[in-house]
Amino acid sequence: MIKNKDDYYDLIKYRIPVNINMELFYNKELMQKYFFYNESIYNEKSSNIAVYTKTPVNIKNKWYDINVINVIAPALDSYEQIDYKNIFNKYGYNNKITNENIYKNMIEKCFIKIKKCLKKFKILVIHGFGLGTFSLLCNELNINSKKVFEECFIKYFGKSKKKIYLNNLNFIKIYNDNIVNINKNIYDIIVKSNNLDNILFVNAWDPYSLVGNGNNMDDSLDGYLGRISAMSILCWSITNPFIKYI
Repeated sequence: MIKNKDDYYDLIKYRIPVNINMELFYNKELMQKYFFYNESIYNEKSSNIAVYTKTPVNIKNKWYDINVINVIAPALDSYEQIDYKNIFNKYGYNNKITNENIYKNMIEKCFIKIKKCLKKFKILVIHGFGLGTFSLLCNELNINSKKVFEECFIKYFGKSKKKIYLNNLNFIKIYNDNIVNINKNIYDIIVKSNNLDNILFVNAWDPYSLVGNGNNMDDSLDGYLGRISAMSILCWSITNPFIKYI
């Protein structure tokens, strides 16, 4: 567990350019030369963080400003991932607790941050963070990632009075008229929105890397948003010293 605020500062500062399936597509020597470190400090004791920013995005040579909260779901796409080891070896947990409950605890932390951030907005557009590549080893750990995601969503947003769009999350059962299932390209949602100031988008971030991760190399939501936005520099304390910590 995080013991002091300096750990939060370090988690947002010591981030690497790219990490895709634990492959590091950057030059460590140059990273050390220009930034005085070359590896992420994320480990089994690290806390869960999220970063909100308003960022310009460019879609087909037109500019838009969008609000994004970047959350970090458990990364379970490789045996080398700290999150996999954290669950498999139950670091900091009682051995009697199930893998799925550990996973759920980690996912809930993301939903708590999203809910707090949403207070400033009227509409939420949410994608299945953690349900793509990051869920590859869930079955091996006896984790039903979709079930956990649905349970957490219902717990924190099931009775929401704000408009919520679930994008490509048709497995979630809806009993609230304010919540709507959609299946749209993220670019189309941005371009066709009437008032982007009122909308909060949720992005699925990586534990180690800058927001956007590999950008064009990354086919995840993070990569798609990263390649059209300024989030990589806005969400990094080295290039944005004005980040506020909560």
